[in-house]
Amino acid sequence: MLQFGQGPGCSKFMTDIRRKVVVRKYGVNELRRMYLEFFESKEHLAMKSFSLVPHNDNSLLLINAGMAPLKPFFTGQEIPPRNRVTTEISMLRPRSGSCRSLESF
Repeated sequence: MLQFGQGPGCSKFMTDIRRKVVVRKYGVNELRRMYLEFFESKEHLAMKSFSLVPHNDNSLLLINAGMAPLKPFFTGQEIPPRNRVTTEISMLRPRSGSCRSLESF
């Protein structure tokens, strides 16, 4: 009866899983670039970043979700420049506990 770590090919497998995994740290700008390039490689149009303050949308005070700037395309008010688009947005993330009320801004 074979036990774990025995048998054909197991010594190579055990060697592979014992190797150290090297984790590379990426900066914010590099991650952003890689994200956009990935979707561009899948035929998406990388649109410019949108403002945190919405334009022509009185239903929002601030852009709080990545899909909010694309709302005119979903509602049919505008036609998107391509069938597939991607973008990155700036983010406002209040510290924990300070997001109870927007009056503190």
